[in-house]
Amino acid sequence: MSQKLFRDPIYDYILISRKYKWLLDLVDCPEVQRLRFINQLGLCSYTYPGSTHTRFSHSLGVLNLMTLCILHLKQDYSKHFKGLDEKALLAAALLHDIGHSPLSHATEEIFGNHEDRTIQIIQSPKTEVNRILCKVSKYFPDRVSALIAKKSQVKKCHKSPCGKNR
Repeated sequence: MSQKLFRDPIYDYILISRKYKWLLDLVDCPEVQRLRFINQLGLCSYTYPGSTHTRFSHSLGVLNLMTLCILHLKQDYSKHFKGLDEKALLAAALLHDIGHSPLSHATEEIFGNHEDRTIQIIQSPKTEVNRILCKVSKYFPDRVSALIAKKSQVKKCHKSPCGKNR
C-alpha cells in the first residue's frame, strides 16, 4: 500500500499510510490546513525572523511521534490495543492544536483556551473534522475529545452521536 510523505525539518520524512485514508482526510480538511498559517512560536518570529515553525508542522510531528509510540507499545502490549484506540490516539495527536488562534498562546486571553476550542471543533457537526471522525465510528469524536481533555473515560455526553440533535 502506498503512503503520503511530508518533508519535515525535525523528523526529515513523516509518512502516513494510505490505509489510514480517514487520517489523510483529516490532514486535508480546512480546520487542520489553517494551522499552516499559525506560528508555533507565537510572537518569536518578530525578534527571530527565522523561527517559522507552524502549528501544522508541529501537529504532523506529534502525529509522527504518536505513530512511533504506538509501534513500540504494540510490541509488548499488542493484546491490549484495539484498532479504535490506536485510531483515537492518532487522531488526538494530529488534532490537539486545531483550536489555536492567531499568534498561538499569546492571544488565549482574548480568544479563550485552545484545548476547549479544539474540543468544540471536534464535537461540532458543522466541521469537516467531525464529519470525518464520525465516519470512523459514531462515538469517535467523543473518544478523541476525551484524550485531548485528558479524561480517563469517555462519557456519553450527547443526546445522539455524530451531528444529530447535539
